[in-house]
Amino acid sequence: MSQGSCFHCHEPIPDGLELTVEILNKPRSMCCLGCHAVAESIVEAGLTDYYKHRTDVAGKIEGDLVPDALKLQFERLDMAEIQDEFCTTEGNSKEALLSLDGVRCAACAWLIEKHLSRQAGVVRATVNSSTHRLLLRWDPAQAALSKLLKSLAELGYQALPYDKEVEDKSYQDKKQSFLIRIGVSALASMQVMMFAVALYFGVFDMEPHQQSYLRWVSLLMATPVICYAAWPFYLSAITSIKARHPNMDVPVSIALILAFIASSYATIYQTGEVYFESISMFTFFLLLGRYAELVARHRGNARSANAVKLLPAVVHRLTEYGVETVPVKQILAGQRLLLKPGETLAVDGVIVKGASHVDLSVLTGEHEPIAKTVGDTVFAGVINQEQPLEIEVTEVKDTMVASIVRMQEQALASRAKPVQFADKVARYFVIALLIVASATATFWYFNRPEDALWITLAVLVATCPCALSLATPTAITAGISRLGASGVIAKTADLLDQLASIDRIAFDKTGTLTHGTLSVNDVACYSDDIDTQQALALAASLEAGANHPLADAIVNAAAANQSRVLVANNIQLMSGFGVCGEVNGQRFYLGSPQYIEQQHAGAAPSHRVLLANEQQVLAGFDFIDPPRSDAAQLIKQLQQLGVSTAVVSGDQQTHTATLADKLAISDAVGNCTPEDKLAWVQQKQANGEAVLMVGDGINDGPVLSQANASIAISTGTDIAKRSADAVLLGSKLIPIATAIRVGQQTKRIIRQNLAWALGYNLVVLPLAVSGMLPPYIAVIGMSASSLIVVVNAMRIERLKS
Repeated sequence: MSQGSCFHCHEPIPDGLELTVEILNKPRSMCCLGCHAVAESIVEAGLTDYYKHRTDVAGKIEGDLVPDALKLQFERLDMAEIQDEFCTTEGNSKEALLSLDGVRCAACAWLIEKHLSRQAGVVRATVNSSTHRLLLRWDPAQAALSKLLKSLAELGYQALPYDKEVEDKSYQDKKQSFLIRIGVSALASMQVMMFAVALYFGVFDMEPHQQSYLRWVSLLMATPVICYAAWPFYLSAITSIKARHPNMDVPVSIALILAFIASSYATIYQTGEVYFESISMFTFFLLLGRYAELVARHRGNARSANAVKLLPAVVHRLTEYGVETVPVKQILAGQRLLLKPGETLAVDGVIVKGASHVDLSVLTGEHEPIAKTVGDTVFAGVINQEQPLEIEVTEVKDTMVASIVRMQEQALASRAKPVQFADKVARYFVIALLIVASATATFWYFNRPEDALWITLAVLVATCPCALSLATPTAITAGISRLGASGVIAKTADLLDQLASIDRIAFDKTGTLTHGTLSVNDVACYSDDIDTQQALALAASLEAGANHPLADAIVNAAAANQSRVLVANNIQLMSGFGVCGEVNGQRFYLGSPQYIEQQHAGAAPSHRVLLANEQQVLAGFDFIDPPRSDAAQLIKQLQQLGVSTAVVSGDQQTHTATLADKLAISDAVGNCTPEDKLAWVQQKQANGEAVLMVGDGINDGPVLSQANASIAISTGTDIAKRSADAVLLGSKLIPIATAIRVGQQTKRIIRQNLAWALGYNLVVLPLAVSGMLPPYIAVIGMSASSLIVVVNAMRIERLKS
């Protein structure tokens, strides 16, 4: 005997057990010490709102809250060599993508996020309740990962590192299961349909024993469909009913079970109609739609995953004794590799010897070979085409390919706002559908009882909101996949919605609209005490450790002029302005005219960069940096799309305006500090414009975060890439226009899918309720509606660049 159900997990409470926890101002009964401990933890943490918002019950806590074996597994995850396999390091924090077990609804996700956010050392915790993934960023100096995972386990949730191979195996298992069920339902549908046609056309002259025989055979063929092929729908429906949160599988399951029972009754007692063909077809088309959705979601990250699979497992390492072939895992940063013609690079590195053309199509989709020589960076995945290259390794684990895969997975794991809205509408639609079906059954029972069941089944089947639930997520997944194929890697699913509403795109100049490969083309000296070689030497001394196109140009020019670079001390960097430091005990300043004016009032010769000491301006430097080859074509395409353009740069206004005129950009703003760029974007947003920012530098970080959407260049700084919503791979800018078109197309298709799904239901509902829609037509209509929205969403992937 039991005395009610557990408030935490809803399992029966053993007779005589009295365990209670005060939750929401009432004593609540618990079924075991495990649930009692978890509930107390939730109350003590001030997270009782979990019980208000949950839509499914928690799992029963079996045995110890955290078994010893699981504790040991968590503790192993603190080992540095193991964390290197699944964590990325950013500053003082680490980030990991974890798979969650025990998540049953959105309230579980809320509870996990709130619980972790209150733990010391946690920087950010984001849970996707549909994919059961946790993106966790924490400070290892304040909290060990094992401690955080143990605290989650004490609440009933198990988190372990996300494993792509495990995910792929799970996908293959699901795919195989779907195909078997589809095969069973397809074979049964074809066979039963043959019998149904015979029964239909032979109804007037067929002997009763022949009709009975065909019905019994149809029952036999439909039984595996109802008992095996449709089983996942029943499990899903039961779970949602237990959670008091009915989903679309509830009307599906009700329709299938009632139709089978009624048809079986008609077969046994030789009365009424049978609809075994409708049951089989309904199950077949529904499984086909779910299978299409599964494949569509998996294809979203297949491209980046394939890039990883294409990387070789072994490399040729150069040693003092010659060349040896070793596994990639044995390679360390700083070691040198030999990349032979036709081979694929497995790591990121810098060419130290040789020159060749390489194929970057795995990373960027650009099949045109790119020339690479000494000093150029090459990434994992590039294919050497001509001459042997000697490469110094810079990154083995956290390569560009790994970053692409990680960003793609994060984008696909996130739930875009349109998806959340569509899910909410679908949930209310299911409840409304069940109410309408009940009212329909009641009405026809008192008016035409012999047809009440079949009319009700037609209502349940025809208006099942499968298409409504598929309309948005399939389009979002296809859109993210199409962005990746064009070389734009989204970091969040909301990017597509943001791109669709962009009014203006603002570009940084150097390194974005231009290649960023500046070269010094003029040095003017303003003091008799200094010459060109000395000016370059002093400037290079100040910029020796900087990571900026202007700094690189100065250092390269000094090397070309054989200027003797000195050691600079007490370096102070003024982001967006310049740098100052001491060389041979004397203080020097290098930077923009505005920066030098702060040191020497009124001294602002018309050069891009000035060099000064504490007494006077010493020299001025000018640079050349041609625009990217497709920059003008990009601006033209954006104008055709109705998007305004602007260039917002820290460079001088004259240089900025010259480039804008050359590219036909309507608005040019120069001499911008990071604060000026931020203020410019805020002003446009205050005027009602949605702004997309494209940049690459350290000083672009704030404005990339402020913009409605942002794209960072892959060769830019880490700060820019972290701040942006997407990263642009390759050297071409045209994918930005493609991204705008993909965003617009995705929004159009989501609207089309929703209009179709809602419109179909609004049209077919009156027909079904009035008894004018036979069940087999309802099956075809519902299934066709679901397939239409999936196929329509797949059009996004075929959008031409």
